[in-house]
Amino acid sequence: MKKKLVLRPEIFLHGKIRIIYPMSQIHFHFIEKPKEINESYIFKKEIWKNFFDNFLSSYFSKDELQKIYNGEEYNFDACEMCRRGIATHIMAEGKRIDAKKFKSIGK
Repeated sequence: MKKKLVLRPEIFLHGKIRIIYPMSQIHFHFIEKPKEINESYIFKKEIWKNFFDNFLSSYFSKDELQKIYNGEEYNFDACEMCRRGIATHIMAEGKRIDAKKFKSIGK
């Protein structure tokens, strides 16, 4: 059985060194989807939107962030995580490779 580690992406991104594996994936979405709106949604959305604007702007365009706020989800594989700078290193073939080098290998 394949094991899956579930970790909030913002926790992963707080690491100074972020190591992934070739089959790693990451999933970004906003706290609640628009269909799940309740009275506290607007309040929470503004707080989290300010946090995400500052925190994720290095990895997403403004257009992509707006799509996330509107309920769109993003799933990235290891190559995309390296390309966007989400991962700093990747463990492949028993070696820790700098993500910048890996993204050029993955093309």
